[in-house]
Amino acid sequence: MVGIYNGYIADATRIFSLGPIEPELEDAYQAACQIEADLARQLSAGKTGRELFQLSEATGADLGYQDYLGGPPGGKCGFVGHGVGLELDEYPVIGPLDHELESNMTIAIEPKMIYPDKGVLGIEDTFLTTGGAAESLTHMPREIWQV
Repeated sequence: MVGIYNGYIADATRIFSLGPIEPELEDAYQAACQIEADLARQLSAGKTGRELFQLSEATGADLGYQDYLGGPPGGKCGFVGHGVGLELDEYPVIGPLDHELESNMTIAIEPKMIYPDKGVLGIEDTFLTTGGAAESLTHMPREIWQV
């Protein structure tokens, strides 16, 4: 979902399901939520996209999702977030690049578990960087919405 207010963009992802999803996939979604929370705590001025990307990869591996975070081996997307503002996708890239974050940047963090034969589970929220922990700008329920 993309929201626009006075020309500025916010980016968010939530998961919808037609009926219950497999417990394995719900666990993957919870892991994505944990990765996002870990990154949000570190998302501050002076950090680089590379540092945050490496944190997401390490947390994903610790949780057992190294083969699904960002896509399967050989098909990973190579980033876990991006700047947003007047455009949906802006710098800095939260990937293996040395883009340094500054205060008052708006950054979308989007860890996703990609299962080629089952689908994509993940979360995305837009944050404002500060001198300390980032402030969430998107306030939506985080549970999986089952229809």
